[in-house]
Amino acid sequence: MAIINCAECTRKISSKATSCPHCGNPVNQQPTVTVAKKSGGKWEAAGFFLIIIGLFLCFKLLNAGLTLMFLGLGVFIVGRFK
Repeated sequence: MAIINCAECTRKISSKATSCPHCGNPVNQQPTVTVAKKSGGKWEAAGFFLIIIGLFLCFKLLNAGLTLMFLGLGVFIVGRFK
């Protein structure tokens, strides 16, 4: 435990205090952190797999593989920015 100065009234207070007993100014408050949940993960995964399947199909069926790759790219991009 240390003695610190209050940021508001500059009087001496305990570092363990939640607020200054003289002026009521909050002390040592930890900022709350919010984490944004990403919602497009399933779309990204589906798009990625469509791109991979399209790459493999390019060796057998050129047009079908390219179409599937572009479809997968579109789905991936939609999932990325969703």
